[in-house]
Amino acid sequence: MFLVDEKVVYPGYGVALISKLVRRLISGKQTSFYELKFFNKDMAVLVPEDRIEAVGIRRLSTEQDLNSMFKLLAEPIKKSNDELGINNWNRRNKKYQLSLRSGDLLKLCHIYRDLQLISHTKELSFGERNLKSKIELLLIEEIAVVKNIDKERASKYLQKSFLLAQKTSDEQNPSAEQPVDQQNIAEQNMAEQLVTEQNIAEQKVKTRSERLQEDLSKIQSLSKKTKVASRDQSASLG
Repeated sequence: MFLVDEKVVYPGYGVALISKLVRRLISGKQTSFYELKFFNKDMAVLVPEDRIEAVGIRRLSTEQDLNSMFKLLAEPIKKSNDELGINNWNRRNKKYQLSLRSGDLLKLCHIYRDLQLISHTKELSFGERNLKSKIELLLIEEIAVVKNIDKERASKYLQKSFLLAQKTSDEQNPSAEQPVDQQNIAEQNMAEQLVTEQNIAEQKVKTRSERLQEDLSKIQSLSKKTKVASRDQSASLG
């Protein structure tokens, strides 16, 4: 159970404040919603109280949680070309998206480590760059809110931990940088663009469906009010 004025994390969107608890009549049933206002986005969302866990909303991390994340980032990196290669992007991306939707801090940290490592061995593809930027912003935002510092300082905390891991790894396993395969990157970018377009189309369909359901609820509510008004009018005439 969350409280009003509590800071939470919405998976994929970042830190938000529960501004109030809203009650609305949906399809004749009284439903409670949490109104979430995001810290770094000019937007607010309503989340049904009974769906809060299913959505993946969690409480803001503690200082101890952040220390665990920094410790993970600072661990020596074990390079694995089989796991992080270009040809495995589709498999990795599915895993990354599941982790992103979970909102779990350490899972986001693992994604960040993977993509940082890849960026040191090859040029990131379009999809990898976008995902890395998104994860980085989410982590920096949470660090900044938990530590009550600005984003620039929060970014330094994040970078410092990974650079320490990179330095330790390079000292333990010196190796030549792998050549960049531009053709594979181009093919991967094209495949990612197709997947992105498909996801956008699916999201539009989902949004239309939600709007239709909302409009239907409004029509049902208006119909009930009209019937009540009609009965009251008939009673007054009688």
